Amino acid sequence: MKKFFSLLLAGFLFSILPTSAFAYSCPCSIWTNSTLPTNTTSNDTRAVELGVKFRVDTSGKVTGIKFYKGAGNGGTHVGSLWTKTGILLGRVTFTNETASGWQKANFTTPITISANTTYIVSYHAIQGHYPYTFDYFLNQGVDNGPIHALKNGVDGPNGLYVYTGTPKFPVNSYRSANYWVDIIFKDNSPTPTPTKKPTVTPTKTPTPKPPTSTPTRTPTPTRISTPTPTVQMSNKPLLIITSATNRFTNYYEEILRAEGMNIFESRDITTLNSTLLNTYHIAILGEMSLNASQVSLLTTWVQQGGKLIAMKPDGQLSTLLGIVKGPTTVSDGYLLFDTSQKPGIGLVGETIQFHGSSDLYTLNAGTTKFATLYSSDTSALPNPAVTFKTVGTSGGQGVAFSYDLARSVVYTRQGNPSWAGQERDGDSLGIIRSDDLFYGNAVISPSPDWVNLNKVAIPQADEQQRFLVNLIYKMMEDRKPLPKFWYLPFGKKAAVLMTGDDHGRGGTAGRFDYYKSVSPVGCLVDRWECIRSSSYLYPWGTTVMTDSQAASYTNDGFEVGLHVDTNCANWTPAFLDSTFNTQLNQFKSKFPSILLPNSERNHCVTWSDWATQPKTEQKYGIRLDTTYYYWPGSWIANRPGMFTGSGFPQRFADVDGTVIDVYQAVTQMTDESGQTYPYTIDTLLDRALGATGYYGIFTANMHTDKVTSVGSDAIIASAKARGVSVVSARQVLKWLDGRNTSSLTISSWTGNELSFDVVVGDGSTGLMAMVPSTFGGENISSVKKNGIAVNYSIETIKGVSYAMFETSSGNYSVWY
Repeated sequence: MKKFFSLLLAGFLFSILPTSAFAYSCPCSIWTNSTLPTNTTSNDTRAVELGVKFRVDTSGKVTGIKFYKGAGNGGTHVGSLWTKTGILLGRVTFTNETASGWQKANFTTPITISANTTYIVSYHAIQGHYPYTFDYFLNQGVDNGPIHALKNGVDGPNGLYVYTGTPKFPVNSYRSANYWVDIIFKDNSPTPTPTKKPTVTPTKTPTPKPPTSTPTRTPTPTRISTPTPTVQMSNKPLLIITSATNRFTNYYEEILRAEGMNIFESRDITTLNSTLLNTYHIAILGEMSLNASQVSLLTTWVQQGGKLIAMKPDGQLSTLLGIVKGPTTVSDGYLLFDTSQKPGIGLVGETIQFHGSSDLYTLNAGTTKFATLYSSDTSALPNPAVTFKTVGTSGGQGVAFSYDLARSVVYTRQGNPSWAGQERDGDSLGIIRSDDLFYGNAVISPSPDWVNLNKVAIPQADEQQRFLVNLIYKMMEDRKPLPKFWYLPFGKKAAVLMTGDDHGRGGTAGRFDYYKSVSPVGCLVDRWECIRSSSYLYPWGTTVMTDSQAASYTNDGFEVGLHVDTNCANWTPAFLDSTFNTQLNQFKSKFPSILLPNSERNHCVTWSDWATQPKTEQKYGIRLDTTYYYWPGSWIANRPGMFTGSGFPQRFADVDGTVIDVYQAVTQMTDESGQTYPYTIDTLLDRALGATGYYGIFTANMHTDKVTSVGSDAIIASAKARGVSVVSARQVLKWLDGRNTSSLTISSWTGNELSFDVVVGDGSTGLMAMVPSTFGGENISSVKKNGIAVNYSIETIKGVSYAMFETSSGNYSVWY
């Protein structure tokens, strides 16, 4: 009977107490101390910040940080807690660590966090050798009581990192990896004591219940009285809608970052609801299939004022978008922007290529065509490439791309995936090189070149990305002005990335000395004022530089790197991995005083499949690749241009669209492709600086086997005459990481004042912010940082007039 009474009492208490009181006990963490990583240590020795995104169900305090430590993960570790926009909430240094296992450090003052809000916990592994589990967050998160480590796509990717010598906000991700960093959390709920006061607890529980009602009542007036976008909208007004079934949907993050639009958030389609959607102005919907409820959700949102940009949309959205989808498609065709109207004003006025498949639409009444499809560079189709329609009476708009822009950009940049692993250019040695992904007239399957060499002057992928940016600005004309970042430091429109391959013949030191001698007196490396370069060399050569020389040049802004050599042999993934491992160890042995290289070019530019090269580079901490090579001379016929459709480094993607955290820096200028100088460099720079606006970082390979180089001298002379920087790959990578990790957060848009916060990433000296110079018919009147006036200039970029100004971390106010 006594046992029955206890069970009855327990059942009574369970019915009146919150269920969660019995589901967990806090302080708590995502993982218990008995949970172990799949791989307790990596062979990556670079300093890196590693993080995990999480949310909690109830507000509370983070009292400390945990991380799992494996062999080799030495040095001082620093833990950090961040908002999802990169605002540092707290930092703690770990002390009294054990040799391995879970390590814990407590904050001096616990940090309060809010329910249902994304945060990031991270720690800095100064010696690398961190634990990891690939694909951990790919299809599921972790739920432990009130704490939730987010599944990839719930709020962008999970499993974050950034290579950095000091603690820094992590923004990169790879394969949804878990890096095993955790919080110690104490929620604000009173500690349940059901066994002590069985009769009082039910009485007191309803009494605190009104606070559950009160918080519901308190925010309600705010939300009901401010349904307008200016108050209710997210401080990141752009939403990227992704799908785990199509990784190319995530590549829109890379596209927006490359265009400086660091003002977006990402959500998986399965996490969307009306409340969430209503916090954004514009949504970019990647190519995906939708169910009926998702179609209804998006339709209602647009009808109520939302603005949707749909990539090769599901046919169920056709009515909303004002199009009729035909039964056939066209692949790898052309398009032409309407340059007489926004958003095409200022963009290229001739046909350019797209890659992948395009649907064929006809337009309903009231739908506008922004771009037209072409079956060839001269044969127009009656079908649109991009359409626009106004929806409803609340400012709703729907845009349809007939093709998937992300897939097209990736394919344009990386070549034809169907040609991966083929020797196509007739090379007498049978070497499969990066250019084989673009070379059409192969004996095995004659086809048009992947890039039409008559269009090679045009950065075809870049122009399509700029069209997307112009489109966003057009659609926001009735909402608020948006800030963005410029491509290069100090508003530069072009730069030269100088590299050279040294096959152990020892010309590197003399070349570096020459570059120093022709640099401006008193120049500053961080401001890209000095002539600097990277040299990729065989460390086993008999005449290469000494370790002390390498350290001196590295400290002076040069990069001493590895020229990975497969002996010009076509490689398998296993062979390539072994080659990197062996030769990087040789490099480290030869040059123990410098960091391992973070950029490289393969000898003979071997490229035996689609994406193994950048994935292998990423594994070994190399994050900028220059192996895409404008070659052979008989094919390019001395035509200066951008055969990958881009002038800027951008991250690679895997065959399924997964972003690889390695930048593709295409070598547009070589000294072995029959190109003439200064004609080639003059043409590229004049197109970048002139009316065409074909901006870029133009990579050169001027071999460093010898001290002197006629091509290098010509390139430097042309750059100096035009005020163009000549920099190393290490400098470019530092800039790209700094710019891409910098954040923009809109605080408010009230009346004629835009307020936004900037957090500048490490390495982004000279970062320029841009805002439309006119909005709502009013010209910009002032820009202030933290209340102090900031100088700005007016520039028209691709048809849009911007106010541009150098920026640093702080709050900015722009008045119109």
